[in-house]
Amino acid sequence: MSTAKKPILWMIALLIIIAAVGSSYALRGTSNTHVNQNPVDPVGSLIAFVYFDQGSYKDYAATFSNAEWVSSKEEIAAYKAKIAEDREFYTFFGQDDTLEQVLARLAVEPQTEHSARVYYREGADARQETRWDVIRTDEKGWVIDNH
Repeated sequence: MSTAKKPILWMIALLIIIAAVGSSYALRGTSNTHVNQNPVDPVGSLIAFVYFDQGSYKDYAATFSNAEWVSSKEEIAAYKAKIAEDREFYTFFGQDDTLEQVLARLAVEPQTEHSARVYYREGADARQETRWDVIRTDEKGWVIDNH
């Protein structure tokens, strides 16, 4: 094989590898195999979707342990409309808070090896009434317990 053809073959091989890796990442992004590694993860997804319009309804629904008890798209849309009308009344955090600020105030209190309670804290030691019980599942990792 001539020396001039070798770089072309290497470039073709490299392009094939890049295409294969790229399609692998694309497929991973569309699969439903996301596993929440931390008890705060499902609560953060819930807050991001409901209060900050980040994420999809499918992601929101996946944060719960029982899919049959998840609020419908219509119910969520109605709640989001109420939030838009009176954010101060319908939120448990400050009106000007960013998602990052809200997430930084979440605290985890382990209950058992497979359950925990996630609290929203205003101050370093304060416990708000806003809390979520989360459980660890084999399929999705940590989810909000809505049984």
